[in-house]
Amino acid sequence: MIDLIRRPIEKEFLLYQQTYKKALEPDNPILSQVVQYLNGSLGKEIRPTILLLSSAVFGPVGKNAITIAAALQILHSASLLHDDVVDETYQRRSKNSINAIWKNKVAILSGDYYLSKVIEIAAQSGQLDIIADIGKLGANLADGELAQLHASQQQNPSEASYFNIINKKTAQLFAFCAKAGAMTSSAKPEDVRRMALFGEYLGMIFQLKDDSFDYILQDKAGNTPGKPIANDLREGKVTLPLIYALEQSDPKKVKPFRDILANGHFTKHNVRRMYKFAISSGGLEYLSKKMDEYKEKALLILSEIPKSEARESLRLCLEYVANRSV
Repeated sequence: MIDLIRRPIEKEFLLYQQTYKKALEPDNPILSQVVQYLNGSLGKEIRPTILLLSSAVFGPVGKNAITIAAALQILHSASLLHDDVVDETYQRRSKNSINAIWKNKVAILSGDYYLSKVIEIAAQSGQLDIIADIGKLGANLADGELAQLHASQQQNPSEASYFNIINKKTAQLFAFCAKAGAMTSSAKPEDVRRMALFGEYLGMIFQLKDDSFDYILQDKAGNTPGKPIANDLREGKVTLPLIYALEQSDPKKVKPFRDILANGHFTKHNVRRMYKFAISSGGLEYLSKKMDEYKEKALLILSEIPKSEARESLRLCLEYVANRSV
């Protein structure tokens, strides 16, 4: 489906890929190995796809859109390098992570190298408003990560706190994609604002779907998620299904689970108990309901922008993100 989504921007996407790889050509032999390894597992590259499509909605996709798309993907790669160290994660897209192979120092320094390249590449666009937004985006990513660390130590995680975290860690990056794409084209200010909101809603759906994988062995088509069951719970990350269960259930029934969260006793037995509790309390159904709400909002925004092949691809992208199995 991703090839169908990219059909309106096939040539521009190839130019983006060339720009991305050309931007990352370090002389240092260790960095060169890291870059080569990461280039082999870039995933679906959905974020630059959204940026290029958002540009195409409002006119021809220019050089600046391609440049910013590359800078954006570099920023995303940098955040993953640092996240794996912070989360002590040693697998990324079913492969060993950089910190698993080269240890934390190399992972952190590689992330720093990627971050420096973000500014260097973005500056080539000459669009100071977009460069300023990249700075804000980096601050949001760090803020969201710190908020998640704080939330993992709380006995009473709240739904409001959860949505704030995923907005900063994930949704704002998607919002930037759609907004920046429009800004590099001939979009009117009100259309730029619309696209930012569309991207934000799409990002919320993306993270909600990702968090649902923690509770799913197989989807209806028999596909298995790309991460182990209850992986977030084992790492002390409390996501929406469990938060909903904790907030909606009888306080006496909930107390043992709140004690586990407060004490950080994420043993195999305790994780299994929380996993079953979240599912039996309707946590997954509630998550699906929230996804549907964001999807309706995103579709409403799309109906307000000019009809085009690129707009249809953004709608397909919304469907893809909401229904993906990995």
